Amino acid sequence: MNVGIYLKIMADTEQLNSINQFVDDNINNEKIYDISIFYDEIAFNPNNTKCGMFNSADLWSFNGNLIVTSFDALVTALKIVNNINIFYYHGWEKQINALGLAQLTRSNVKIICRSEEQSKELYRITGQSAIGISENYENMTDLLLRCEDEYKSNNNNVYQTA
Repeated sequence: MNVGIYLKIMADTEQLNSINQFVDDNINNEKIYDISIFYDEIAFNPNNTKCGMFNSADLWSFNGNLIVTSFDALVTALKIVNNINIFYYHGWEKQINALGLAQLTRSNVKIICRSEEQSKELYRITGQSAIGISENYENMTDLLLRCEDEYKSNNNNVYQTA
């Protein structure tokens, strides 16, 4: 499985630390063969991240599961016509975009919440549940694999991403 993480700006040290741990945990994982980080604006990264980091202009060549952490980045990601399965990771933005969340439930974007509280908030606003909870990218691989397995079982064992 190919995984991309799309950040609007690489300035949130807490999130960068969580991503770095996710990369370290999955670097030798047979389930994930590549991890890439995409950004619109670069900033200081305190970690020695063991994966590729690319400007979002390079998303045109990405295929796989793309985790997006902001609505601004999501707008860009939804314009990409590649073979991408988009996941919105709710809970990293400081402000809640209730209208954006409501609109997401009518799209094919899957929503992952960062905490149980945010999952309840999502349900309260939209009436729909998240596909799962991943606190600081923990168990993210399992959630992505579960989505692949569900898609394959519903579509004759064919999955849309590389």
